[in-house]
Amino acid sequence: MPKISEQKASPDLLVIAAEKSIGIQKVRDLEKFLILKPYEGNFKVVLICEAEKLTVEAQEALLKTLEEPPESGKIILCAADRDYLLPTVISRCLHLPVHFKPQFEIPADRQQTIIDQLEKLLDGEIANKLILASQISPDANVWLEEETILWRDLLFAKIGLGDWLTLGAAAGKIKKIASQLTEKKIVEVLSKLSSIKKALEANVNTRLSIEALLLNFPFLAKKSESQQK
Repeated sequence: MPKISEQKASPDLLVIAAEKSIGIQKVRDLEKFLILKPYEGNFKVVLICEAEKLTVEAQEALLKTLEEPPESGKIILCAADRDYLLPTVISRCLHLPVHFKPQFEIPADRQQTIIDQLEKLLDGEIANKLILASQISPDANVWLEEETILWRDLLFAKIGLGDWLTLGAAAGKIKKIASQLTEKKIVEVLSKLSSIKKALEANVNTRLSIEALLLNFPFLAKKSESQQK
């Protein structure tokens, strides 16, 4: 994924970067930004980098917008330590542990394999999930890292940040799958992936943990022939 400074300018994206702190004026700016309708996509997105640098006054001013955001508005708070945020701010947000910089590069052919594998997981067939669990288990940690990157990309695609995808070679399929999932489902899977990573560190049964994860993946109904025409 390119650095924020390398992203192409979008009228639907507002990036708020911290210097020493982020004051109340920046919150006023984002409120004005979110009132406007999207120009290119379905959403206006505000990304607040180092959100832990929001002043107390700025956080208090942000509460109402977090609680009742515009229908087409999305606010992403990136914080190294959420303990610096007010409890009232934290309670109004979905919490998602995300590493923006992948720990390794994924070749284009592997990206295609990952997305093909996901399509099988989302078809609802239990047999497919159990077979994949047996294949995944020997290298579960690598698979969990790749899957986290994939589901993070699905979230970016869902909220209109399609240019931020790490798995660029599979961008078309990622956007298509994201359009069929809800944000809530994507965040739920990311949270489960994070929980499984921690569980494996505690030496739980890898195969059973992966099976339980896959069996709880979302199900995407297949289109009938008449729907596909």
